[in-house]
Amino acid sequence: MKITDSVLCVLSDMHTGSSTALFPRKGFVNFDNNLILPNATQRAIHAVFVRLAGEIKVARKKKRLILVVLGDAIDGFHHGSMQESLFREQDQAAAHIELIQEFQKCTGWKPDDELYYVRGTFTHVKDIENEIAKELKAKPDRAAKKYVHEILELNINGCLNLFYHHGKARGNGENEGNALRNYLRDIRVNRQRDGLPRADVSWSGHTHGHIYDSHNRRTGAGTHTFHGIICPSFQAKTQYALEKVPMQVNSIGGVSTTISAAGEFTAPPRFVVQTTRD
Repeated sequence: MKITDSVLCVLSDMHTGSSTALFPRKGFVNFDNNLILPNATQRAIHAVFVRLAGEIKVARKKKRLILVVLGDAIDGFHHGSMQESLFREQDQAAAHIELIQEFQKCTGWKPDDELYYVRGTFTHVKDIENEIAKELKAKPDRAAKKYVHEILELNINGCLNLFYHHGKARGNGENEGNALRNYLRDIRVNRQRDGLPRADVSWSGHTHGHIYDSHNRRTGAGTHTFHGIICPSFQAKTQYALEKVPMQVNSIGGVSTTISAAGEFTAPPRFVVQTTRD
């Protein structure tokens, strides 16, 4: 593979099918041949999706694009929720595929670009993400013989990135970022203890709130920075979330960065988000 500057974009917690999540702008024809149109919330979320794709299209000129979908691709059926635009998992998966194909088209997808899927929460996705990833020709986990990765360790030009869905929450008030920094320190120590390669960047989702932070440690060659990103989502709060975390700010959007051919990670990453409390 030719070593080249790369743009890395991460989409997390798309929850396709939810009535509060990203939905195809022109609507979707479900299994019963009914046209389901997006509501006002979904149209606003789609505008953020388009803005992110536009920025990626500009940023990725003369660069390889790597796209990681970081879990909870569909909403599934959970917590007794009736807040669904699409109730069949097959419909949710098909609508999600349409959205990813739209993103690829809008960002100028090329043959050398790469797509990866990381498994989300079983309650939401079960095994559907594997079928979605296969349909979209995502890069597989060859060791596990699956198209979806439980944990993705991706070396991009010598920069080792860890992708996993369930990480720490952003935190609130004066505690914001504390859990992430402590988690980065723990990952660093545990990997060193277990004889694993030193990681450079940690990516997680699940909590629908975004933040960037880092943990620094002196090494024989100077200081090594371990970057940590908690990714935003593409879902506004459901009634369930409003009951669980009513005061937590909700981040809608995506995140990207550039990793040079020499393996230099551009920090902080670029968040394209809209924050709401509902």
